[in-house]
Amino acid sequence: MRHFNWRYASMFAVATLAFEATQKADAAAFQLRENTTLGAARAGSGATGGDLTTMAINPAIMSTIDKSAAAALATVVAPSFRFKSDGATQQTGAALGVPNQRSIANLGNGGNAGSVVVVPAGYLMWHVNDHLNLGLGITVPFGLTTKYDPKWIGRYHAVKSKLTTTDINPAFSYKVNKFFSFGGGISVQFAKAELTRAAWNVANGGAVVTPDQDFKSSLEGTSIGYGFNGGILISPWEHTRFGLSYRSAVQHVVKGNASLQGSSVPGADQFRFVRPVKASMTLPEIVTFSAHHDINKNWAVMADVEWTRWSRLKSLDVYNQGSTVRVTGKPVVNGGLMSSETFDYKNSWFYSLGLRWKYSDNLLFKFGVAYDMTPTKDEHRSPRVPDEARIWFTTGLEHDFNDHAKITLDYAYIHFKDASINKTRVTSFGAGNVPVTETLNGKFESNSHLLGVKFQYKF
Repeated sequence: MRHFNWRYASMFAVATLAFEATQKADAAAFQLRENTTLGAARAGSGATGGDLTTMAINPAIMSTIDKSAAAALATVVAPSFRFKSDGATQQTGAALGVPNQRSIANLGNGGNAGSVVVVPAGYLMWHVNDHLNLGLGITVPFGLTTKYDPKWIGRYHAVKSKLTTTDINPAFSYKVNKFFSFGGGISVQFAKAELTRAAWNVANGGAVVTPDQDFKSSLEGTSIGYGFNGGILISPWEHTRFGLSYRSAVQHVVKGNASLQGSSVPGADQFRFVRPVKASMTLPEIVTFSAHHDINKNWAVMADVEWTRWSRLKSLDVYNQGSTVRVTGKPVVNGGLMSSETFDYKNSWFYSLGLRWKYSDNLLFKFGVAYDMTPTKDEHRSPRVPDEARIWFTTGLEHDFNDHAKITLDYAYIHFKDASINKTRVTSFGAGNVPVTETLNGKFESNSHLLGVKFQYKF
């Protein structure tokens, strides 16, 4: 049995956890694909051997690595999400001394809601013997950051939306023979959410609503969830491998606080109300089929088909754990439903095709293209997640320094289909639960650039 240095392992784990990132999803909805190398558009992710980072997709891949190894991956994500407005309105359901129908002042379309961020991942594997490998992966499988100018025309729907997750995934692989391997693991997943928007102040009357007297509404919370994953790797022929893997759904119960702050009239003292809240959210299960075929000693072709069960996510219902608060059209249960964000997602598919070209003994080039379906239905698209179908174009190179160390550089350009928004939000105001209906119309024009670097070392 090979000796395992736990000192190196603990240093690696602590360093990875300390590397906190803000994530913007560049896969469907707010799923992240930056937990492995992207040069071939993730094609063959669960079947191409030798890359430790692919254990995040299929833990059986570890059986293709014949020594203990460590890998660190960082992807710089530079998204652009720009809104073009067709108008926004607000309407109250009862007389409050202000016009019943008002337009919302367009003081800008929010600017670029995306921002440059870094998404990290880290992996460690202990080669126990020729059959058994033990591994640890620390990744960010889901994430979201969109942030608009606080005075933008859609401020009553969203200003800042941030979801970060950290998944700690101990796993194993077992090589039965040269034709078949399997693996599995468990996940401990930490989630943190922050949602802010403007809230209407009844004193902000007139025919046009301006941001001068808006209240600020925010919600913050954290959660821990648990799941598992597993996969198989089959090599029916010498130069061909197939992988099939499954990652379970993870149930989160986010607990935290909701706050409302502002002043009723200009110049008055600021107030701030805080209530404890909780919300349930299920992050979906994922099934991935991968294929890898060596055409000859220099060329290989790969493919991936991935299914994500986004239909689990119907809405984000925030329940007040203090005094009862009612939202129009929703029942009051578990302390009172305070707000609800409708998703009503549908299941989505991801298809990718890639090529590998071995230029020399120590230099490899990769190319890929992918189509990523959106789970978002047009009638429920939100500026918090302005998602649409997208096409990936990727390239990358891998350089082996020696038998132990190698570095990978990847680039991806992602083009989004224009995302139309016709959003209606219904909330309530005051002790009489007066309904307030706010609409937002327009479209998003989006794209994203990704640059990834990975270093892997076998010892």
